[in-house]
Amino acid sequence: MSANAPTSPFPAPVGGVLLPEDFAPSLLFGILYLLLIPFIALRFISKSSRTMVIMGVALTTIVRVLNFAFRMAQSKDPSLRASITITIWLQGSYSATFIALANDVIHIGRAYLVGTTRAREPEDPADDSALEIPVPAASDGQQVLGDSIHLEDRGFPDVASKSSSKQKIDIKEVEVEVTIGDMSSLRDEPNLRDEPKRRRYIRILCIIFTTLLIICSIMWAVSGGIYYGSMLNLASDAMITQVTSMIETVIPLLVLQSMNVLLLFAWITRPRRVCRNRILYLCLICCILTIPIVYRLTISSVMTTSWEPDAPDSLNSHTQKALFYSLHIVPELLAAVLLLRINIRIVYNTGLGGDWGMRDKK
Repeated sequence: MSANAPTSPFPAPVGGVLLPEDFAPSLLFGILYLLLIPFIALRFISKSSRTMVIMGVALTTIVRVLNFAFRMAQSKDPSLRASITITIWLQGSYSATFIALANDVIHIGRAYLVGTTRAREPEDPADDSALEIPVPAASDGQQVLGDSIHLEDRGFPDVASKSSSKQKIDIKEVEVEVTIGDMSSLRDEPNLRDEPKRRRYIRILCIIFTTLLIICSIMWAVSGGIYYGSMLNLASDAMITQVTSMIETVIPLLVLQSMNVLLLFAWITRPRRVCRNRILYLCLICCILTIPIVYRLTISSVMTTSWEPDAPDSLNSHTQKALFYSLHIVPELLAAVLLLRINIRIVYNTGLGGDWGMRDKK
């Protein structure tokens, strides 16, 4: 491979050159991504959870399984490190994962925020019932009945009768009080009106976010395709690769943080329409996806002169490899798990295809 000889500087490969010590972590993450496939299949098989807004998770999971299979092969076979196809695939696809996951978050957030602009009843701002598995608990009446039966079994029927009747009176008083409070609350909070203007603004912003991510996808395909040329003393390709790599990293960072601001603004300004925990859940995923983006920004300016493992600034040290797995791979895997953990279709009311276009469906 001509890239093994000294060349002009070119961007250091993300993840470094594959060495024998990369086999174990590549195998580990390959298995973890394989374990996600059954959960993805269940989400799409079940009609109640089937939605296209998590298609990015499904595609990137398959891509990551292939990535780690290639990394394992390269770590064991030095001749494969010279493969042009694998090199282009790996360097191009490292950016694809967080871009695809960010696109899923945009579509989920858009569907949910658009839904909150429609005429509806006020929503509990702290309702997180859809994010957790409910655990059934005994009611007060059931508890009182159990205590009465226990007293009767112990030979105290009179005490049991008095205790039961007294508790029933207290329960009735509480029920009356709660009912009156709920009725007054409903009178104070009428059904929320339709907001077509706000719905249009949300759609415009989300379309802009999606368009920017599509542009990034095109750019990572271009940078991945010309990366090999930058290793062959082609200074122009090296410069283009570095510039496109930085741009395709900065844009998703701005998009994710803008989506964070949009979600938080919707919650703060309209707490009766927007559920706090559902907003914060998406914001958490946005913040997690920001970690690999910041990591890539820190290494985007690193240049090397050789494909050899001992080349200067080649991101091949044990510390650099540990940072790659912990700051690039782990956050993406965690974000994928969070998107699969809950039923996105029900929690965020996305429907099968999410929200598309600028006009409401008739």
